[in-house]
Amino acid sequence: MALSPTTVKYIAIGVLIAVAVLLIGAIVWDLLKIVAGLLIGGGLIYLGVRFLMGKGLPKNMEKLVDKAVNAGKDDKDD
Repeated sequence: MALSPTTVKYIAIGVLIAVAVLLIGAIVWDLLKIVAGLLIGGGLIYLGVRFLMGKGLPKNMEKLVDKAVNAGKDDKDD
Protein backbone atom coordinates (compact mmCIF):
# COMPACT_ATOMS: atom_id res chain seq x y z
CA MET A 1 0.00 0.00 0.00
CA ALA A 2 1.65 3.21 -1.15
CA LEU A 3 1.18 6.49 0.60
CA SER A 4 -0.04 9.45 -1.35
CA PRO A 5 2.15 12.58 -1.55
CA THR A 6 -0.34 14.48 0.62
CA THR A 7 -0.15 11.82 3.34
CA VAL A 8 3.64 11.88 3.27
CA LYS A 9 3.56 15.68 3.55
CA TYR A 10 1.28 15.55 6.60
CA ILE A 11 3.43 12.88 8.25
CA ALA A 12 6.54 15.00 7.66
CA ILE A 13 4.83 18.07 9.12
CA GLY A 14 3.77 16.05 12.18
CA VAL A 15 7.31 14.76 12.70
CA LEU A 16 8.72 18.29 12.40
CA ILE A 17 6.21 19.60 14.92
CA ALA A 18 7.03 16.76 17.34
CA VAL A 19 10.77 17.43 17.07
CA ALA A 20 10.23 21.18 17.54
CA VAL A 21 8.08 20.62 20.64
CA LEU A 22 10.68 18.28 22.14
CA LEU A 23 13.48 20.74 21.39
CA ILE A 24 11.61 23.69 22.88
CA GLY A 25 10.64 21.57 25.90
CA ALA A 26 14.27 20.61 26.49
CA ILE A 27 15.38 24.24 26.29
CA VAL A 28 12.66 25.36 28.71
CA TRP A 29 13.55 22.49 31.10
CA ASP A 30 17.22 23.53 31.08
CA LEU A 31 16.29 27.16 31.74
CA LEU A 32 14.07 26.11 34.65
CA LYS A 33 16.96 24.12 36.15
CA ILE A 34 19.26 27.14 35.81
CA VAL A 35 16.71 29.47 37.44
CA ALA A 36 16.11 26.99 40.28
CA GLY A 37 19.85 26.69 40.86
CA LEU A 38 20.24 30.46 40.98
CA LEU A 39 17.36 30.82 43.43
CA ILE A 40 18.68 28.07 45.71
CA GLY A 41 22.21 29.46 45.52
CA GLY A 42 20.98 32.97 46.26
CA GLY A 43 19.01 31.72 49.25
CA LEU A 44 22.01 29.87 50.64
CA ILE A 45 24.22 32.92 50.17
CA TYR A 46 21.58 35.04 51.93
CA LEU A 47 21.51 32.64 54.90
CA GLY A 48 25.31 32.55 54.99
CA VAL A 49 25.53 36.34 55.09
CA ARG A 50 22.93 36.42 57.88
CA PHE A 51 25.03 33.99 59.91
CA LEU A 52 28.20 36.01 59.24
CA MET A 53 26.45 39.14 60.47
CA GLY A 54 25.34 37.29 63.61
CA LYS A 55 21.61 37.46 62.90
CA GLY A 56 21.04 33.69 62.70
CA LEU A 57 18.02 32.12 61.06
CA PRO A 58 14.89 34.11 60.25
CA LYS A 59 12.16 33.67 62.89
CA ASN A 60 9.80 31.63 60.71
CA MET A 61 12.65 29.29 59.77
CA GLU A 62 13.62 28.88 63.46
CA LYS A 63 10.08 27.69 64.20
CA LEU A 64 10.24 25.17 61.35
CA VAL A 65 13.61 23.85 62.53
CA ASP A 66 12.39 23.55 66.13
CA LYS A 67 9.28 21.71 64.96
CA ALA A 68 11.37 19.30 62.86
CA VAL A 69 13.83 18.66 65.71
CA ASN A 70 11.00 18.00 68.15
CA ALA A 71 9.31 15.64 65.68
CA GLY A 72 12.63 13.81 65.27
CA LYS A 73 12.98 13.46 69.05
CA ASP A 74 9.44 12.07 69.28
CA ASP A 75 10.18 9.51 66.55
CA LYS A 76 13.43 8.51 68.25
CA ASP A 77 11.66 7.90 71.58
CA ASP A 78 9.20 5.44 70.01
